[in-house]
Amino acid sequence: MNEPETAKHNHQRNKSEIVNLVKEMFRLEKWGDEEYKKNTRISYKR
Repeated sequence: MNEPETAKHNHQRNKSEIVNLVKEMFRLEKWGDEEYKKNTRISYKR
């Protein structure tokens, strides 16, 4: 895989992880819960 393909693949994987995390947060009613965000593997910077 060349560099642009690798970057695109990584971007798609990251988007999938974020979408899955958001779905889980809604399912668990944890949306906006700072403690929950700290304990996930994806951290967000504001």
